[in-house]
Formats: sequence, C-alpha cells, structure tokens
Amino acid sequence: MKKIPFNKPYIIGKELWNIAQAVQFGQLAGDGYFTKQCNKWIEEHFGAKKALLVHSGTAALEMAAILCDLKPGDEFICPSYTFGDFQ
Repeated sequence: MKKIPFNKPYIIGKELWNIAQAVQFGQLAGDGYFTKQCNKWIEEHFGAKKALLVHSGTAALEMAAILCDLKPGDEFICPSYTFGDFQ
C-alpha cells in the first residue's frame, strides 16, 4: 500500500493542467469555474437540489451552524481538532 504524505502534493493526473486553467480563468479562490463544475456534477449524479462546496471544514461547520439557526447560548458540539470560531 502506497502512503500519501501529509501536505505534499500528490500528482496523478491533470492537476497541473487544471491549475493552469484556473490561473487562465483568473479565479484561484473558491466559487470559480471548477467549483461550479463540481457543484453541477454532484447535483446531477446524486440528485441533489443544490450542492455547495466550501474551502474548508471550518467554513462547512459555520454553514451548518447558520443553517441550524444557532443562537448565542445554544450548544454546538464538534470534534476537538477543529479551527472553528463560532461566536
């Protein structure tokens, strides 16, 4: 079994080409061409009404807290190894 080192890029396909495309499109942050393509693929292949990709687990936790309509004083339990700041 081959191990994938933590924090080392693992190139197995068109990653470098896709990075070049993102640079050419002028959108390196989220919600660019590739994000929209991934959202569309997920919606089509899983029958989802809407798919939303986020840039980090922290952003996903924050989105979940917003969607759950959490208010100050509500209890939100999550793993200890997170970087969320829900104030």
